[in-house]
Amino acid sequence: MLGSVGAFSRWEVLMGEVARFVSSPVKIVDAIPAGWSLFREKEDTTAAHRFAIALDGETMEGHFRAYELHFAKKERRGDLDALMECLSDINSLRRFPEESLGAHYARYMDKNELNFDAFVEECVRMHEGYYSSSPTSEAQKSWFMMNNICHDFFHVLGGYDIDAMGELCVQAFFSAQSGSRAAGLLARIGSFAAMVAAPDISAQKMVRRAYGQGREARNFSLVDWVAIVGAPIDHVRQNLNVTPNEFYEQVPKDRLERILVGTGGGN
Repeated sequence: MLGSVGAFSRWEVLMGEVARFVSSPVKIVDAIPAGWSLFREKEDTTAAHRFAIALDGETMEGHFRAYELHFAKKERRGDLDALMECLSDINSLRRFPEESLGAHYARYMDKNELNFDAFVEECVRMHEGYYSSSPTSEAQKSWFMMNNICHDFFHVLGGYDIDAMGELCVQAFFSAQSGSRAAGLLARIGSFAAMVAAPDISAQKMVRRAYGQGREARNFSLVDWVAIVGAPIDHVRQNLNVTPNEFYEQVPKDRLERILVGTGGGN
């Protein structure tokens, strides 16, 4: 039995990936030098994003067009700027009701020692490297930033920590929402590595379930986050149709933290 991924079978997901590959082949000429740079320097985020866009080809074009159409009659930059201003004021987020999305986001940032302003600076730097070879519109810049901001909302609403499996699940979630072939490939390869390192957990089921979450949920890049940041997180999950990943939740946190880590990863 192939099992299921949300409302989609594994066979349907595989056929969708094959169709995307055929319709939008990998940009080999761009992928090889970016991949080599990434191999030499694992922390080179610019190379990582160049490698990702080469793998993606045009697989995310439909996602961008949906974003562009959604904001066609609105001030895209103003809408995004309001969200960035909201998330940068971490003290205000901490004062939201304990069970609100804003308070959960603040605790996630505090727990992982993350700084939103530093994150924005990194996103700007990545964008300059990511699209250095071709000009981009304001809509594309806004979309790029929104996708990066949504990464942390995937963590918070999906219930994922920043352990290796949590990151792989977030990549799978993003792949389902955006069509990103690179994110899907990373999640798939990572799940196989985790299966070898930690055969006692359901790594592949975790990642497939995360993909199903992304397919079932409303598209995060089209959400008015400022309007719902003060709402109870359970209500937000319900309204956005974000369902639990039981395969991830059933593994103890300390066990997750030891998977795919340099020291004793699979023990």
